[in-house]
Amino acid sequence: MNIQLVTAVFYCTIYLNGFFSVASPIVKVKNGTLEGSLMKTRRGREFLSFRGISYALPPIGDLRFE
Repeated sequence: MNIQLVTAVFYCTIYLNGFFSVASPIVKVKNGTLEGSLMKTRRGREFLSFRGISYALPPIGDLRFE
């Protein structure tokens, strides 16, 4: 196989992969940055999703059943 053909196909693949990829949304907040993803509902509407955000520490010790 011709090395020039292989090289051309390789570079075309790399170019098209970068062209069609969607960047993850990144949001800067007071405590750092969050990386999300673009998702779709069952009806096809798109929305941004940020998962794994901890909102508060769990109640422990004296605060357990307050």
